[in-house]
Amino acid sequence: MHSYFRNSDRSKLIKIAVLFLVVLLPVFLNAGVATSGSSSGTSVSSSSSVGSVSTVGGVTTAGTGGGSETSSDPSGGFGGEQQTGGGGPVPNTIEWSVSDPAQSGIRISPTGIGAVSNASAINTGTNVFYAYEYTDTTTGQNIAVRKVGSTSALTPASSHTVVTQASGNQTSPDMAVSTQLFIVYEDASGSDSKIYLGKINKTSLASLTGFPKEILLGEGTVNLRTPRIVELSSNFLVIYKKESGSTYELRAAVIDSSGTVVGGPISISASNNNNKTSIKYSLISDPTGSGMEYVSVCWQEQNSSGNQDIYLQFIDAATLGLAAGWAQSGVGVGTGSGDQKNATVISVSNSSTGDIESYVVYQDNQSGNWDVICKKYDISGSSLWGIVNVSPGNSSDQINPVAVIDPGVIYLTIVFQHQSGANGWDLQYNVLSAGSSSGQSSSNGVQTLYSGSGDQINPTMVWYNKDVIVTWEDYRNSSTTGADIYANRLEVDTDGPIPQSMWTVAVCTKNGNQTNPFIAGEGSEGDSIIGWYDSSALHVQLLCYEEGAIFRPNAGSVGNVFSYNDPVPSVDVKFTLTSNSDIDGSNKINFKLTSASSYSLLATTGPITGTSAIVYVPVVEIGTGQFNFQHKAYTTITVGGVVFTSDSPASSTTQLTILEKPTNSTATALSASQIKIDFQWNGSGTLPAGFKILRRLGGSSSNFIDIGTSVTYSSSTSNYSITDTGLQDETTYEYTLRAYSGSNTSDYTSPVSATTEENNGGSTAPPPPPPSGGSEPPGNPPPSSGGESYIPDPPSSESGNNSNVSSSKKSSSAPTCYMATSSHNSYSAGLVTQFINFRDGVLHSNLYGKLSTRSYRNLAPSLAAKIAQEPVFGSGVKQILSYFVSIMGISLLVILTVCIRVLKR
Repeated sequence: MHSYFRNSDRSKLIKIAVLFLVVLLPVFLNAGVATSGSSSGTSVSSSSSVGSVSTVGGVTTAGTGGGSETSSDPSGGFGGEQQTGGGGPVPNTIEWSVSDPAQSGIRISPTGIGAVSNASAINTGTNVFYAYEYTDTTTGQNIAVRKVGSTSALTPASSHTVVTQASGNQTSPDMAVSTQLFIVYEDASGSDSKIYLGKINKTSLASLTGFPKEILLGEGTVNLRTPRIVELSSNFLVIYKKESGSTYELRAAVIDSSGTVVGGPISISASNNNNKTSIKYSLISDPTGSGMEYVSVCWQEQNSSGNQDIYLQFIDAATLGLAAGWAQSGVGVGTGSGDQKNATVISVSNSSTGDIESYVVYQDNQSGNWDVICKKYDISGSSLWGIVNVSPGNSSDQINPVAVIDPGVIYLTIVFQHQSGANGWDLQYNVLSAGSSSGQSSSNGVQTLYSGSGDQINPTMVWYNKDVIVTWEDYRNSSTTGADIYANRLEVDTDGPIPQSMWTVAVCTKNGNQTNPFIAGEGSEGDSIIGWYDSSALHVQLLCYEEGAIFRPNAGSVGNVFSYNDPVPSVDVKFTLTSNSDIDGSNKINFKLTSASSYSLLATTGPITGTSAIVYVPVVEIGTGQFNFQHKAYTTITVGGVVFTSDSPASSTTQLTILEKPTNSTATALSASQIKIDFQWNGSGTLPAGFKILRRLGGSSSNFIDIGTSVTYSSSTSNYSITDTGLQDETTYEYTLRAYSGSNTSDYTSPVSATTEENNGGSTAPPPPPPSGGSEPPGNPPPSSGGESYIPDPPSSESGNNSNVSSSKKSSSAPTCYMATSSHNSYSAGLVTQFINFRDGVLHSNLYGKLSTRSYRNLAPSLAAKIAQEPVFGSGVKQILSYFVSIMGISLLVILTVCIRVLKR
């Protein structure tokens, strides 16, 4: 063998062997590495789909994903945060919302009629019926009815059903509903006022044959006024005022569905010259199950001294007379000095005690200022409480009380107006222990429901499930929109209802005055219909209330996050939305320039999973400048096929400054190891502190790395340059820039690239290591050794700006060592270091070495790519070579040492 080969032949053979080791071994080692950009070689992928995606104002933001999303791409799930869920928005319930997003209400009285007044409403659970007066220029006041509910869906009114359009005035409508809709009203078309009954088909709202008709015949030539109708188990009780000259009396009669009197009339007050007004009533049944029904009636009566007093009476509907123990004059509830007025009565069957109890709440002026008083009576008219001052310790006026009691007869909640001085009238409330012996307040005492600028007046309220819903006439915006309608909830805890001021909602805030609100009660889904008067029209609004979610968004946070969407990097604004409820509605992000007067919608997302969610919005969708951001939860509801959106109160404001990005960037190779980047910045507004440069290998699909090179902003110039040094020759690098000021950064420039020149002598600088001071984008940490990692990438449409690069300079798509990449953090890393030293110290110093390097660069990527396309083959090759390197490591080092010595001869 020795005689056969000459020394020169032996040298060539050894060089060929070295070429094999240097070129083909890295190819096979690298072929088994997944092209993922991960230094560990682990492929990152996801088969999950993004959940709900909502596009608002050009911003598309993904909702909760339908699986586990582990990609670092912010378009997946909530910006790459791991999310699990059911794919898209989860059904959510909402406790507090308004159906009309414009907060203008739905007009239910048609156009073309005169002013609407004296409306009454009754809620059947599926529909709400409204009876009201309206003015006709020819006939005077008439009565009409309108139905609102699941079938009519709060749609704008086009017509209504006229109950009567007789000459003269028809006024004071009141309703009851059984199999049909019954409406009583006062008719003044003749010489005396009479009581009439209208009977309406409650489905079609058509008047039934023979109606309206006069009822309560036989009272003589007297005026019968202000009727009230109460539905009993089988008939109806009609309460009315009888005027005979200057004598006034309250009476009641029982009628059947045809309007025929079947019992009474009975006197429920004394007949005297004291006018009787403000008639209120309450129906209760005997809790013992006897079938007996009672109706309590309270009224306001002017006494001989000209002051107003309050009286209470009980009617036994079963015996068609007064309840046992009650005198014809009733019980004087408030008959002291001064005025007592604005009374309301609540009578209940207390199933726990077997008693029937009646609570009367009114305002009293005996002490020189108005106080709110409550008294309690039993079925016989005996007083159970003395005078209970609902607003103790207040030297100012408290007026216009309204009250509700829970079905368990535990809490009596009373809301009233409180004169607060500079703010005018505010709303306060107190909760009395209904079952107590003295009517003491619950431990909460007097609380403020709402205290703000302008007056809050005319409250009205209903009980729903375990909470109290209150609405009122509000003048906080009187200088811009006039009187508005607002509402709030009192949530019940162990101490009774407590206010939830953050749930205050604007029911109607349109221009003009909206006054005298009233609530129709609860619908089939726990919805309350609020009505009010708006100029000459009757409007309503659906106040939705379902148990479940609570809208309590916290402030959350906002800040820049580096998010790369290759081939052009961009920066997103990262929003951390937080909530202190387990279930929330979907979410909105609103924004405005700090100097602007109002917010605009930026993006929407799905519901928050848990307590927080991460949302990314591209800076390009926001703009540059100083911005305020806020977060709102929202939900959508469908009423009769009409979809409405309801917002929660806004979170507190967070602020972020977004800088303008550099422009007109170019890259020019200065030498084999230097590239110069030129750019401009002549923006306005917030000034940056400087500019940072980020780099990656040309054609790479990996993220850009902040290399720690920067230049300081100077107001004296708009042209800047940065030189990147220590680069490898004949290697293409891509660059992007951004402006920064503290933690605030601009968007990134589009990448530009240049290729370093060929090294015509001397040692080429090794690949620049990752900077220690720079920041690597999340999800792709730089290798700790072995140079910059290189991963084959598909052709990029972003070629950058190479106008300043000579065409004679060859752009390499494989500038770094596959061996270094494939062996990073492996047991063969030490051997690879020997190969790298061999390459840099020996191969690059002679012609054959340079030839082997160029062959490696030209052949290795394509061969590795082809092998990588065969996963089984590539994995097998890698496994075999791994064992080979492990077992034959010492032999390879010996061969390597021999090769080095031979080539140095």
